[in-house]
Amino acid sequence: MLKAVKLIKVFSVLIFLGTLSLVYAYMPIMVKLDEEGMAEINKENFFYSAVGIFIAVNVLILVIQNIINKKAIDEFLKAWIGGFTFIFNLYLSLIIGFLGVLNNPAHIPASNYYYLNWLGPILILGWLVGLIFLVLKRK
Repeated sequence: MLKAVKLIKVFSVLIFLGTLSLVYAYMPIMVKLDEEGMAEINKENFFYSAVGIFIAVNVLILVIQNIINKKAIDEFLKAWIGGFTFIFNLYLSLIIGFLGVLNNPAHIPASNYYYLNWLGPILILGWLVGLIFLVLKRK
């Protein structure tokens, strides 16, 4: 099971990098961070900030995962934390994708893609509920 989770984590990194690369290629020089265009950031700063946040979150989750692994907790919890990495990377990819739609020069209406902002927290919440179920099932 842990090998499958590791493979899924690798796929989530590839999904994030692919999404970020594609969005970066089509973004204008100044990237809007909100619909009104009040908050803007340079395209390169956006790219490096996104990569920095991605690395920071993944390192934090990796540290937590190493702490859990040292305490020799069962394999299911190890798989859960590995799956959480996938869920969070997917959430970051959805946010990057929404910002890509928001800054699309073809003027795709961003209102059609607001669900991308809510899909990530819903997935994280569902994953946390899965942890509660996993812990209660083990007792």
